[in-house]
Amino acid sequence: MFTLFTQSIIFNSILPVSLYIIFIIYYSLKDNFKHKASTLSLSETYSIVIFNLFVIVPIAVSIWSLFEQWQILTISVVEVLLIVPTIFCISIFFGLAHYCIHKIPFAFKYHSLHHKAIITKACDALYVHPLEFAFCVIFPTFFSVYIFKLSYFAYLIVLIISIHENVVGHLSYNDIISEHNYHHLYFGYNYDSYPYILGKYILKNHIAELHK
Repeated sequence: MFTLFTQSIIFNSILPVSLYIIFIIYYSLKDNFKHKASTLSLSETYSIVIFNLFVIVPIAVSIWSLFEQWQILTISVVEVLLIVPTIFCISIFFGLAHYCIHKIPFAFKYHSLHHKAIITKACDALYVHPLEFAFCVIFPTFFSVYIFKLSYFAYLIVLIISIHENVVGHLSYNDIISEHNYHHLYFGYNYDSYPYILGKYILKNHIAELHK
């Protein structure tokens, strides 16, 4: 018989997996005729995408559950307000980790897998080396939530926003390109994610800011 803790791990693993699947399918089908032809086909990416989605995410959530356990679904004005700085924190932590990976040759050897996709599609958000996915994508989210001691409700909102940003950041259309896609095209720009605080104000390598 499953314990309450085990049930919590299962539910919390299913949640991000479901969100990724929903967003990837939705944006893959939405305005499909406007999508640019991606560099990599589904057959070239599916094995890593599936492994990250169904293996790395559950493992990461299981480990995370040892440190953060919520008893009830609560909500308050303060907790809702903390969602914004948490998103900023995720963006900065991810950007710093991403920037360091680019500057360390040993690490970039593994990160170069993700950069095989120059023109990206929705599921390329998960086409990344599993260790990088765990430490540079998942960890910044969990760690930021832990820092701000978010309630479970606030965590759910942050999770939705974070996963949505990751998927949308890898979309390419004929008439528009996402800010993250500039990174895939030119490498030395836009290391972080929305709202690009690190790139705009600290590293000063956000491509839109440079071209003003």
